[in-house]
Amino acid sequence: MGIVCEIICWWPWKDRVSSCHRKELAESDPKYAKWFLDDLMVRTWLINSMQSTISVGYLFTNNAHLIWESLRKVYSQQIYAKIMEKTRVFQFFVGLNPDFEYARVHLLDMTPFPTLEEAHAYCLFYQSRQSPMPPISGIP
Repeated sequence: MGIVCEIICWWPWKDRVSSCHRKELAESDPKYAKWFLDDLMVRTWLINSMQSTISVGYLFTNNAHLIWESLRKVYSQQIYAKIMEKTRVFQFFVGLNPDFEYARVHLLDMTPFPTLEEAHAYCLFYQSRQSPMPPISGIP
């Protein structure tokens, strides 16, 4: 018994809606033949809609759901946003004065990786701790 995934494929010539299953059905399942043909068609659509340099990595994938999930993970906007955030942090580190080497090493070792705002705040904190204390007036 397969779990219906979020991909719904409309096949106008069959006048019906067909769904992909997350797991392959057992070959002994009476619905296996239909599932296999539906899944094969969806895999074909997915592969043919990709650039050849991308599709070559998915040619031998077992089912459409695995292709879809892999593509979702690889090309997700969330992943792109995380990469861009890390890039901004690294650019910030490159622009830091050598006096901040300790802060840079500490931030690079942090888990999870700090955001740009966290890195900036830590550098401000580090700078305030490194600057000499101002003299207190009235004390000799």
